[in-house]
Amino acid sequence: MNRWLLIGGAGLAIGAVVVSLLAPHFNPVNLGINLAAIALGLLMGKYIGKFLFRRVSPTAGK
Repeated sequence: MNRWLLIGGAGLAIGAVVVSLLAPHFNPVNLGINLAAIALGLLMGKYIGKFLFRRVSPTAGK
């Protein structure tokens, strides 16, 4: 799961950089906002995944 998130995040980050460089007017603030949003989404996805797919320990009730 973490590997998929890393690969997807890298693809999104590369795409954000390419789109901002190809835009008629390069705006580094928009690039920073896009990259921060991607990073925040990846972190949220990672921890939501950890919460939803956590393993139940058989000794947890003892």
